[in-house]
Amino acid sequence: MWARLLGENHMLVANCIANTAYPLKSLGRQGEAWAMQERSVDIIRRLDGRSKHDDETLAHTLIGLGNGYREQGRYADALARLEEGLEIQQRIHPEKHSQEAAILSAIGLVLWEQDRTKEAIAMHKKALKIYKKTLGPNTAQVARVITYIAQALEKQKK
Repeated sequence: MWARLLGENHMLVANCIANTAYPLKSLGRQGEAWAMQERSVDIIRRLDGRSKHDDETLAHTLIGLGNGYREQGRYADALARLEEGLEIQQRIHPEKHSQEAAILSAIGLVLWEQDRTKEAIAMHKKALKIYKKTLGPNTAQVARVITYIAQALEKQKK
């Protein structure tokens, strides 16, 4: 309906399409959910004069896709979406932000699953530094990233 009223290239249309993915995912229709999110990403990328909020929505959607693709073992797709989301996040928040740390840690998980342990540790260490700076040292996020680093070091037998 919104696409007929506003045209395909409108942020409201992109949001509606992205939001349709959530119930599909919960129904076990992952493929359809990812396709809806990819369609939403394509619409947002085409928008002229995107606002900061539009870019944040795009980054959030890309991160969700990246994490979903990682869970499916689609590591190249996961890295591509996460790296694009990271680039947008760094542009929006050049001062560092906890969301940047979350993306770095997600990239670290993809690298770890690809047996790129050294690179994974480096990503997690970057995430840890940002989390400590933005959220403080005694948070669940810091503890989780320390656990990831420990698991990666154990994998390396260090």
